[in-house]
Amino acid sequence: MTEDARDEKKTIIYPFNDALLPVIPHLAVPDMALSISKAVDPGRQYLSGKDIGHIKNQPLTGICISDNLDDALNHCDVLLYMDENHERINDESAVMDMEKAIRLQKTAVCLRKLPGSKVKELRELAAKTGGGFHYLGNALDGKELVISHEVPFELYAPNASIIMVGETVKGLDGEHIALSLAAAMKAMGYHCVTILEDKYTRALHAIPYPSFLRALDTAESDKVYYLNNFLRLIDETENPDLIIFHLPEPMMKFNELFGNGFGIIPYLVSQAVQPDCFILCTQFGDIGTRFFDSLSVNFESRFGYGIDFIHMANMAIDTGLLRATGKVKLSHYPQAKLDSLISSRFMDSRIPVFNGMNREQCAGLVQAVRDKLAGYGENGSILG
Repeated sequence: MTEDARDEKKTIIYPFNDALLPVIPHLAVPDMALSISKAVDPGRQYLSGKDIGHIKNQPLTGICISDNLDDALNHCDVLLYMDENHERINDESAVMDMEKAIRLQKTAVCLRKLPGSKVKELRELAAKTGGGFHYLGNALDGKELVISHEVPFELYAPNASIIMVGETVKGLDGEHIALSLAAAMKAMGYHCVTILEDKYTRALHAIPYPSFLRALDTAESDKVYYLNNFLRLIDETENPDLIIFHLPEPMMKFNELFGNGFGIIPYLVSQAVQPDCFILCTQFGDIGTRFFDSLSVNFESRFGYGIDFIHMANMAIDTGLLRATGKVKLSHYPQAKLDSLISSRFMDSRIPVFNGMNREQCAGLVQAVRDKLAGYGENGSILG
């Protein structure tokens, strides 16, 4: 066993729900090596002991579902307390759960926003008992990026390469693809900044989208300039090689019944900055390659860029339920069926199609992105 493996802290996640699945493999705490072993959800007794990958028919993660917080606490070093299920778990209950861990001399890492008085109480308890407490409940540790709200004469063109990851509907692994790409590029030695609309950005080593993106009192045209100023600030202060955007809303209307956000926010972002590479996360479907070709032409006209690569998720919209209720529910197909579909239908596709949840295919997607960026430019590559 390596020294690093011995130093890893056996970690549990609570409370857990499906929304966490894309980000769990990427969660990290500064100066602490975590080995996440359990995700605790008292409402999932029927899946207790199963890997969380079973929930969406995705690859196994090594993280098991538990339905008992007390038992899980007895077999861990760290409680990673998430900002989920506010309707079921109020601040008082959340504090009591973390107090329980601290009294057992475990370390509680809080990713839920709490009042300052509660944070102080937990820190004082940790000091008395010999347990640990870390508060990561603020996206940027209480520090907001100071973004200029001036309108410049022209839009700023970043020095960094820009990668965007979009989805046809929410929940098609977009965050996971963006974070996996960032991790792989960092492992290659590139300085990479990831931008997400996620409350766990501090634990994902990412930067959150600024709040004005959804502000009702800000003109849409001004948001384009403010986003461009936001990009300039990141480019100048971080000096990254790569900036990866996970677009926070789906790319376009699904149909007349389901507006799907109408692609408004992706359009705003595309006006503020154009990507050097665009990855579309799409639903499972036995469709022809011509569909993706025509969709790419549509995107080029609408957003100013086409589709470079596709991640096909193992999920499809339940159209019967959508027609009956107007609500979106995703069905989850076996990974083997998805891999078979890609190999039989899309191996010769003009736009390469990958299953980014498959480790080998994810590595292929990363290499394809890097090769594309390395081939840009008349006087050399964007990436060395």
